[in-house]
This record gives sequence, C-alpha cells and structure tokens, in this order.
Amino acid sequence: MLNNTNTTRIPVYFIPGLAAGKEIFEYISLPEELYEVHIIEWIIPEKKETIEQYARRMAELVKKPNPILNRVMSIKLTWPVIGKSRQMAV
Repeated sequence: MLNNTNTTRIPVYFIPGLAAGKEIFEYISLPEELYEVHIIEWIIPEKKETIEQYARRMAELVKKPNPILNRVMSIKLTWPVIGKSRQMAV
C-alpha cells in the first residue's frame, strides 16, 4: 500500500483477450496518482517460434518492476430467458 511519502505509482498492465482489442479498456479509470496504466496488445508470432519464445517476447513488453497484470477472461454466465439459455463473456 502506498503512503503519503511514497510517490511511486503501481504499474498496471491490461492485456485484452485473443478476440478483443485494447478498446475494451476504454472506460476503465484508475486513480492516476496511484497507478500507471499500460495496455499490451498481442504480437504476431514469428515463423517457427515456440510458445516459450513467444511468451518471452510478450513478457519483454512489461517494462516496469512488480506490475499488476490484468487480462480479460471469458467466463460463461447462464440464466434462463423465456425458456432458453444465454451466454455472456465478461
């Protein structure tokens, strides 16, 4: 937790889901005096790149120490609507 004598802001990185763009974070607002917001977009894999190599390149986009990483996660919510189910990703 920050106190009045510490002016270091907490780096927060947002990563959209695979089928989403950075625009999904458009309305998220964090107190600027406490948080430094960064949005990481997916990069194109290189030919014959392993998943480990790709993950390393993605990790290199996180430049600040001790970050908070937030990613979009899709969960299935089901509720009855006129006898049918609906699904929603959040």
